[in-house]
Amino acid sequence: MDRSDITQLDLPLKNLVYKSKNNHKKNPTIFLLHGFGSNMQDLFALTPFFGEGWNCISLQASIQIQYDGWGWAELDPMNIRRLPKPEQIVMHFDMISKSIEQTIDELELDKEKINLLGFSQGASLSIYCGLKSPETFKTVVALCGYVPEDNIRREIDRSEERDIEIFMGNGTLDQMVTLPIAQASRDYLNSIGISLHYNEYESGHTIPNDCLNDTIQWLNQKNNYDSTISHHTSENHHPNRDNYPTINKKPR
Repeated sequence: MDRSDITQLDLPLKNLVYKSKNNHKKNPTIFLLHGFGSNMQDLFALTPFFGEGWNCISLQASIQIQYDGWGWAELDPMNIRRLPKPEQIVMHFDMISKSIEQTIDELELDKEKINLLGFSQGASLSIYCGLKSPETFKTVVALCGYVPEDNIRREIDRSEERDIEIFMGNGTLDQMVTLPIAQASRDYLNSIGISLHYNEYESGHTIPNDCLNDTIQWLNQKNNYDSTISHHTSENHHPNRDNYPTINKKPR
């Protein structure tokens, strides 16, 4: 993939777009939501790992945290699960939904193969989007994430049936989204009947190679995508990242 393969659309959220070269309307699509303090370029770096048959669209949050660093919602420095302004998550849910709908129309994407992947705060928002709008997504992937606190959970109708599958990957050494937080989210999703694939990895707040491989294999299987294209292999991907709580990083 070179620069000529990357485009941008006029959406409610800033974005980077890779449209599959084979231009098949049945190709799967993945939307990417970065972590707190990062930007749309971060997870877009995963695009080559999916293979040329995937459409990849990275969206950027609208709340500026630092120079070229953005967040989906402000955080409480003493408790990352608490959202001082939960309305910011709701606002971004609306912006993401409109961005996805518009992208589907403009690129003529298969509505049955729309997937959402997020890292850390982006993972939490991905879960929220999947629970609020399960009809939109084939799958949701949440890496180093968790289900938002009660002020967001209260918006989820526990009695509603949701035909949505979620992959969660969390690190046993993660000091930001600790294992008890991740496991509590796992238990909550199981309690409301979500089809959940939950994995733990011996890693910190990052995307280790085995997690990335498991994620792509799971996504290919769920989307009935049989790729004969060899994927990139590399060392662990360290998203640029939830620079939380170092929000005073100097401009670069």
